[in-house]
Amino acid sequence: MGMRFRCCLKITGQCPYFHFLPSEERIEGRARDLLLIYKYRESRNLKEKERIEKENGELKLEKGNLMQEKEDLMKENAKLLQENELMKTQSRLMDRKIRMLEKKVKKVEMRSSQAAIISQFVCLVFFIVMAVIVRLFVLRK
Repeated sequence: MGMRFRCCLKITGQCPYFHFLPSEERIEGRARDLLLIYKYRESRNLKEKERIEKENGELKLEKGNLMQEKEDLMKENAKLLQENELMKTQSRLMDRKIRMLEKKVKKVEMRSSQAAIISQFVCLVFFIVMAVIVRLFVLRK
């Protein structure tokens, strides 16, 4: 019979004393050790899988939130673009109105200056006519 020695390296199959066990015990021990290793790895894999699934769920939730935020921003962007186009159109209309009003103001200014000239001319003619009438009446006497 060989020595029976158990250590932490035995589980991994790296124990230097493991080969001294009798072949039957070696096989049983190795089978037990492999089963322990399998169970340990399986539990570790399950924990890792649960962690990954949890993280995946969180990422999906975050992705959903980001997609919703993206949709909201796209709607807001479309709304702002529409408002921008409306403002540009209104600006063009206001520019047109301003030009039309400036033309009207120029016409009114021209008419008013013409009216002022005409009224001055009428006043001049009136004073000349009055002067002539006064002179005629004054000279007759």
